[in-house]
Amino acid sequence: MFKIAPLIRRTALLHRTLNVGTLYRKYIQKVIKDLPDRTLMYTPGDSERKLSKNCSADVLILDMEDGVSPNRRELAREMILDHLSKGKIQAKGKTILRINPISTREGANDLTEIINHQGSNGTFSGLLLPKVNEVKDVEIVTQMLEKKKLDNIQLYLTIETAQGIVNLKDIVSASRWAPISGLVFGAEDYCADVGVKRTKSCQELLYTRSKIVTYARAFNLQCIDLVSIEFRDKKRLTEECLQGWNLGFTGKQVIHPNQIDVVNKIFGPTEKEIKQAKEIVLQYFSNVNGSIDYHGVSIDTPMIKSSLRVLVQANIDIEKLQK
Repeated sequence: MFKIAPLIRRTALLHRTLNVGTLYRKYIQKVIKDLPDRTLMYTPGDSERKLSKNCSADVLILDMEDGVSPNRRELAREMILDHLSKGKIQAKGKTILRINPISTREGANDLTEIINHQGSNGTFSGLLLPKVNEVKDVEIVTQMLEKKKLDNIQLYLTIETAQGIVNLKDIVSASRWAPISGLVFGAEDYCADVGVKRTKSCQELLYTRSKIVTYARAFNLQCIDLVSIEFRDKKRLTEECLQGWNLGFTGKQVIHPNQIDVVNKIFGPTEKEIKQAKEIVLQYFSNVNGSIDYHGVSIDTPMIKSSLRVLVQANIDIEKLQK
């Protein structure tokens, strides 16, 4: 099961699905809780203008690390915590914070200040840990969270070094006792670390991406694909999204608002799948006999559940659909 805090969009869906019967109501509740994050958008923490913007991504990442100049990272942390305290962050989905590597003094300071903030004012739901190279990085953060009784904070682990790839099995195994929500692939740092030149085809990253997906899926974690750095190139973004989707990634990192809709569409159900799901659900719940077929195929419980999942993913109001 994906360990994901409910989003506003998911909670809204839950309140609108009360007429499908007890069995399917419980299933819909589970689907809503387990919906993967499709878009994770970075916002530099030292920019007042960007911190004040609305964000429609599934996850807003408030950045204290690579998106901020080294000499402004402490300022970024202060600005982020100030905006959170004053309720000035406008995110449609959930908000998580990217700290500096926990193995550094800056990362340790980030975590300490954030934990003190969260203890008195719960305003974010997760942490993005950069450059996770070994399971010890996860242990340090988890122990500090447990000490402050902040077990509800979810962890996203960025794999972006050769060492992280080599130790990946041990790292994901920590999900048995640590609140890990997913793995995030940091392609730019990985390429720099191993001396690889990133190309448009991403062929040089096939092994690494496939390994991250495989281990994430094996441990029921989300797997978030690389950033498309040429954010004005819609064609390349679309190609990368399709490539990531076909590899098994559940979502993608974004750095500009105009990337969100493209990514959400590709990492969600197709128009054909939505149309079919609507027809199946309408036909099933309007039939009093309980036994029907769809284009010659008998509709059973797994098919109904699959169709309901598609509609939830597409943000379809299931209750209105039945009317």
